[in-house]
Amino acid sequence: RSLRRMKPPDSAAVRAWVAGVLRGIYTPEPDEEMYEWAERTMRIPATENEEMAGMLWSSSTTPYVRDLMKWAKRRGKGEFWIKKSSQVGFTMAVLIIICWMIVHRPGNIAYALDSIDEARKLSRTRLQKWIEHNNLLEEIGEEADALNNLTYFFRGTTVYMLGAYSIGGWANKSIALFILDEL
Repeated sequence: RSLRRMKPPDSAAVRAWVAGVLRGIYTPEPDEEMYEWAERTMRIPATENEEMAGMLWSSSTTPYVRDLMKWAKRRGKGEFWIKKSSQVGFTMAVLIIICWMIVHRPGNIAYALDSIDEARKLSRTRLQKWIEHNNLLEEIGEEADALNNLTYFFRGTTVYMLGAYSIGGWANKSIALFILDEL
């Protein structure tokens, strides 16, 4: 028998194939800051602000949230303490941070408020609306049933909405980002 000499594969074709495989399993985080991504992609749901519904979110109205968003994007972070009054845009910024992490950095998130009722309310009336209004489920290939009342299950990410005084609510959870709001 004669052995045919196989032609070596074209190196450009091999590189393109490998790049395609890697793109399917790993996508690098965007170089832009979180607030820049949000200003480019995140539209405000009507439940957040009826006058601004459908408009792109802008950090220009609350420029101080940029520091929080820069901190949240930084890896190996410690704690970020904010003493603030209500209605200054930090909860909205946190919801946008959660949306960014769902899309760009899978990892479990816990968001604790002062009571389970407040967590349920924020979940239904705000976080779900940001996710649905901005078509994030489609972007990450998830179905609407990933949005439960207090626990959201996404590819590589679980978002836990907790009441701060929920017995056992915080136990045994591996968390990449833990948020305590107005406690």
